[in-house]
Amino acid sequence: MNFTIFRPLIIIAAEPVTEVREKLSRDIEERRFFNSLRSNKTYQGEITENTFKISRIISGQNSFLPVIYGSFKEEKEGTEIKMNLVPDCFVIVFFVFWCVGFFGPDVSSFMRGDLDSFSLFSLIFVVVFTGMFPYFLYSERKKTQENFRRILNIKQ
Repeated sequence: MNFTIFRPLIIIAAEPVTEVREKLSRDIEERRFFNSLRSNKTYQGEITENTFKISRIISGQNSFLPVIYGSFKEEKEGTEIKMNLVPDCFVIVFFVFWCVGFFGPDVSSFMRGDLDSFSLFSLIFVVVFTGMFPYFLYSERKKTQENFRRILNIKQ
């Protein structure tokens, strides 16, 4: 896995912005806080004239599911769709507080040279948990690219 997950995902569609926006809006429903009903759409969120903020609709909960911020730009060959996949801000805040609360006390014992098995376990746990962010962003990046190609009928 490389670090392209942190760069914007760019897709070029042959259609003009109005057609791309129309195709996407057919597959985006209004955001709900509780997904009690099954939806036949792929994303939920909002789409405006030149931007969108969406997330994939899933059954169940996934805290690592990113929010997709995107924009449309008219180009001579069609429409450039530029997207950034970002973890939800509440997840980032929770993660920071969790790491400080869970791992913080062990830092002082590590600084004193008193690294016991619990400290080592918590260090490994934080490293693994931190590694989950790039992994899930990478997998969602691939799914987003595939979904947008399907929605906009773009061949590979």
